[in-house]
Amino acid sequence: MLLRILVSSSLSVLCSIFGLLVAFMCFRRKHTPPKQLYVSPSILDNVSAFGLAQMLRDGKLTSVAALEDCIKRIEEINPTINAVVCKRFDEARKEAELADVKLREARENDTLHLLPMLHGVPISVKECFAVTGMPQTSGLKSRCGFLAPQDATVVSRLREAGAIVVGVTNLSELCMWYVPCQAFSMFSITSIDFVFV
Repeated sequence: MLLRILVSSSLSVLCSIFGLLVAFMCFRRKHTPPKQLYVSPSILDNVSAFGLAQMLRDGKLTSVAALEDCIKRIEEINPTINAVVCKRFDEARKEAELADVKLREARENDTLHLLPMLHGVPISVKECFAVTGMPQTSGLKSRCGFLAPQDATVVSRLREAGAIVVGVTNLSELCMWYVPCQAFSMFSITSIDFVFV
């Protein structure tokens, strides 16, 4: 009985030490307290993916305009929060233009109901999911430089649903930690108070 208690206590202590070591390794860089980031208002603030898809169908917005708004927001905020690790803006612009052409044709032919449910909606994908030609390290330094040869199934299905991939976003090592802290991609800052001006 005493041996069981000692082993259990030892394991508990070892797990605590391991947890502290992991926390130390992730947070060994100097941290700054959360800061305020002033962000210009966006037409896409508080709009869901399906809400945006409906706006596109209704002609209230074009896919190109929605994409450009996303790109503007990424360029405005990303230098501070390092969320988007690889961008595909040029390809996304071509896809958005094509989506708008299809939307116009569908409106003229009264076939909007035949378009996929996310037609023309810009999205980002976590870097652990394969997007053709984009990095897919899953946060591992040993996979640095690996480019996905083809889309993951989930990405293929999102594209089939009409979504437009804008870029891949930061993540922790193997998606295991709360704050992305891999050595080669620095941090993705999640403790920011956004102030909309």
